Amino acid sequence: CEVGNGTYEAPVLEYPITDYNSVTGGYVYRGSRAPALRGYYVYAEFKFAPGPVWAWDRTALDPVTGLGVPVQIWSQVAISSFGEDAAGELYLLGYGTGKVYAIVPEPGAALLAAASLATLAALGRRRAR
Repeated sequence: CEVGNGTYEAPVLEYPITDYNSVTGGYVYRGSRAPALRGYYVYAEFKFAPGPVWAWDRTALDPVTGLGVPVQIWSQVAISSFGEDAAGELYLLGYGTGKVYAIVPEPGAALLAAASLATLAALGRRRAR
């Protein structure tokens, strides 16, 4: 991209995509629900079928290229947009599903998953009893 002084800045993250329509930009995760994800930039590759949701830690660089190395964290739904609440929790809008998803830790696994808000609400009701 062009920087204000007319020079160009090289990309910080680059990888081949062949089967997707676009990259849907997200947010840096600052919430507390998934502590392993804090500081990671979360974004998705969009297509009209489930596409991957990626997390990228800007300190994780490929030693050969010097570019970022993203980690796939989910791929159940096509994601059309992201949102963030006041607590830094991330929400993903499912394309054509009518659902909003939240990033949550996957029990017993190092990676993360996403769950619909209805699922999270049901879990909260069960815990509150």
